[in-house]
Amino acid sequence: MEWPRHIRAGVLAVRGRHDAAAAEYRRALESDPGDPAALIALLRDCRAHGAVADAIAVANRALALDAGNYIALDGLAWAYLEQQDHHRAFVTVERALKALDALDTGAAFGGVARYLIGAVRLVLRLPGLRGRFGTLRSTSEMQAEALRGIAEWRAWALSYMAWYRQEHGSGSTGAHR
Repeated sequence: MEWPRHIRAGVLAVRGRHDAAAAEYRRALESDPGDPAALIALLRDCRAHGAVADAIAVANRALALDAGNYIALDGLAWAYLEQQDHHRAFVTVERALKALDALDTGAAFGGVARYLIGAVRLVLRLPGLRGRFGTLRSTSEMQAEALRGIAEWRAWALSYMAWYRQEHGSGSTGAHR
């Protein structure tokens, strides 16, 4: 039986074979260049490996499909920060905050958590994987963790924007010193 690329990539990532998982997501993009899950997975891989130029390219591909993709905007901001390009980072963080404010996080993460639990349970049916993992967290625990992460990111973003305004003037069009 041939497993779908996303499941194969997920299994590879769970087993710690991140390069092989990224290659599987790249193959998924060959058949569907607009696959948002594969683009986001590659963006996360770029971040994990410090591949800044690749992260910018992948984030821009994802944003061409959905200009309000919060995860792609976060990845793009990270890449600009890695390049010490604070003006572009500020503008991108500002866009990410707007995208996050427009997102119904309760509904979005509730659905994602249920989807992830189903996918993880499917993967855990593979021989040898079930013993490697403890019990799965409940949907409400996963949702609460995701919302905490968003709150932490939002606090960081607001702090970064305040620092930028102090250093470079007010707003995203502020003059550089």
